[in-house]
Amino acid sequence: MRDPEIEFDLEQLASRFRIAEIIDDSEPQYDFPALFAEHSSDMIGFFIQALQKDSMSPVEKKALYYGVNALLHTTDERS
Repeated sequence: MRDPEIEFDLEQLASRFRIAEIIDDSEPQYDFPALFAEHSSDMIGFFIQALQKDSMSPVEKKALYYGVNALLHTTDERS
């Protein structure tokens, strides 16, 4: 788990060191209950409610993380 704001520059690592392949298996550590409470009546809350469930496949998790990240950044740009 990692802070959602942290983004790794994997290309720089690959060019600087002799690395054959870099796989980032980290996941952003969003507080979904807090995000849902804060955004229960807007698109972010609706998105979390529609996608989040107890047992999620890796693809479903990525969709949730990417979607929440995009919606949060879109909200930031409009502010």
